[in-house]
Amino acid sequence: MSQKIYSIQYLRGFSCLAVVFFHTYSLGLEWPIKNSFFDTGYLGVHVFFFISGFIISYIVEKNENHEVFFKKRLARIYPIYFQAYLVYILYFTFYHLYKKYDFGNHDFWDITLFTFFDTKQGIVDFVVLGSWTLYYEMFFYLVVASSLNFFKNVKNGINGFFIICCFFPKTLIFSELNVEFFFIFLSGFYFYELNKKIKILDAIILIICLYKVFLLNGKYSFYCCLLSIIFILFFNLIKLKELKSLTLIGDASYSIYLFHFPLLFFMQPLIFELSYIIQGTLLHIISATIVMMVILIGIFNYEFVEKPIAKKLQKFIKSNYS
Repeated sequence: MSQKIYSIQYLRGFSCLAVVFFHTYSLGLEWPIKNSFFDTGYLGVHVFFFISGFIISYIVEKNENHEVFFKKRLARIYPIYFQAYLVYILYFTFYHLYKKYDFGNHDFWDITLFTFFDTKQGIVDFVVLGSWTLYYEMFFYLVVASSLNFFKNVKNGINGFFIICCFFPKTLIFSELNVEFFFIFLSGFYFYELNKKIKILDAIILIICLYKVFLLNGKYSFYCCLLSIIFILFFNLIKLKELKSLTLIGDASYSIYLFHFPLLFFMQPLIFELSYIIQGTLLHIISATIVMMVILIGIFNYEFVEKPIAKKLQKFIKSNYS
């Protein structure tokens, strides 16, 4: 693994922790330090989109055809998503039966993450909390797969979608939020291209993308992209040895992200009870223990479920479609 990928894994790990801390804080867990790290931890999701664009630019260098590319992306997303989906069904059925959660509101396209166009909100209701980000990931993957299919140079296709987003953002193929998050994705994509080889056109497009992120998503989202660029450049320059704990959290970030919600909701009654009974340092220790449990369960799921399944599926795709 290259130093470049190490930096991405570290960034992925920090972003995952930011999201987990944000949700634990919003559910009532207390920490000795109250600052913007907890209040704005949701922006870790924006960093995930930036990383996704960066990684996809790296992946398409392998010259895979559009079919192989898209099947590998589905193999990465679907197994753990459907595992989380099952956990949520069991949770709502047996633990929160009184809420009578209506799974009938979700059609086939919602469940398969191929619903991109909600005219009111830009996203649909979802069963797996946090899976709203996967709708946009799927949209990004379709854009890249289409570019691989119709253009000899995939970047020409991405450039085309960039132009559409800039000048025709309200076309039928985009919803408002698709465009907003797509510019974050494009920022990561073109930053990788510049990291590989400096080209004036790529630099101009990256600057425009960052400007659009600022206009559409606000200054904090813009700061996320800017800090991600600085973070990656910094770790590439200092060339630290691998930090295995951070690499592991980065590797397991998908499992941690999808499963921290049901775990925290399951413990929410206990969290509220403890917040009334216990205060101070002891509550902080309990909060840290709960977060550690959530992270460790996510890592366990990655090591014994996500990684083995991913290896088998990638091997199957490589042997049958490459």
